[in-house]
This record gives sequence, C-alpha cells and structure tokens, in this order.
Amino acid sequence: MATAAEYKAQYKAVAKRIDQRLRELEKAGATQFAYKTAQRAFGKMFPGPSSGKPRFEKVPKTNDIRTLRSMINELKSIEQMASSTKTGLRQITKKATSTLNRRYKGLDFEPGQLGKFFESEDYKKLIAAGYDSDTIVKGIAYMRTHRERIEKALRDSKEYHLHGNFQNDAVRAFVENRVNSNMVDFDSFMSGFGL
Repeated sequence: MATAAEYKAQYKAVAKRIDQRLRELEKAGATQFAYKTAQRAFGKMFPGPSSGKPRFEKVPKTNDIRTLRSMINELKSIEQMASSTKTGLRQITKKATSTLNRRYKGLDFEPGQLGKFFESEDYKKLIAAGYDSDTIVKGIAYMRTHRERIEKALRDSKEYHLHGNFQNDAVRAFVENRVNSNMVDFDSFMSGFGL
C-alpha cells in the first residue's frame, strides 16, 4: 500500500499536467467545459479565496490517503476530458457547430462563434428572461432565414408578426418579442450574440 508521501508525489505529477493544460486553454480564451470543471474541483479541494484561475500545483496538506486518492482521481477525470486540450476542444466545437447548423435551418455558425454565442450577455439575459436554449437557437435560425422580411418591418417601423402555421408558440413569442421591442437593426442585434 502506498504512503501519503507517494500519493502526494503522484498528485503533484498529475497536477502539473493539468495546470499546463489550463494555461493553454486560458491563452486560447477557452474557459468553458473542462476548464469550468477544473474551477469547481479546485474550489472543492482548496476552499477559500483564490486568484480565480485554478492551479493545482499546491500540494494538499492532508495526509489522509482516501482524500489524496480522491483528489488524484478528480484530476485524472479532468485530464481525460476531451475539452481539456485545445485540440480536443476544437474537435468538440467543430462537431457541435456542425450538428447545430444541420439541425436548425438558417444557422450558419462558425466553430469559433459557438462558444461566444453561449457565453454572450445577450444569451444569458434571454435565459434569465425564461427562454430555453432550444427556443433561442430556433428563434435565431428563423430570424436569419427570414432576415429580409424582418428588416423590411424594421425599416417600415411596423410590428412584425409571424404568418402561417407556426408549430412552436415559444419560438413565435421569442421572435416577435425580440423584433418588436429590442431590435434596432438586424446586424447589431446578432452582434450581441457574438455573431
């Protein structure tokens, strides 16, 4: 059976690799997914004030073998996440972007835009207002598909209403509300989402 000192050495080796990955993600501006998981894990392992950037290089003070094993396993699970490397994060983002663009006619996200979209203040405000992400994405896809009609309504200072048999009342309400109360012009509205 390993001693506490051996577990601390093992912890230090894994922590060094994780910290290196976190620094690379920070440089790339990719502070979601595995990075957020690392922040939560850091908060659990080392409660109290921190610099905001998770760094695991600090060796735990505990000598409890169970606690040390748990900490090592937590770090290893972060290390195994595909989003813990820039390459893995790029692959995940590319696949997610492709899936969204295929699923929602009218979307034409670029891989770099996807993270900005879900991290944008405008997106967070809509979530706080009670819209779910599916409604927001469907609404934006609809608005992009019908851009010319929406821009005409804006130019003519008319209220915009969706016509025809529209199957999703939440998306209808989202689009009509966004266009009629908040939108000055289409491009500035979309730029609020990082698009």
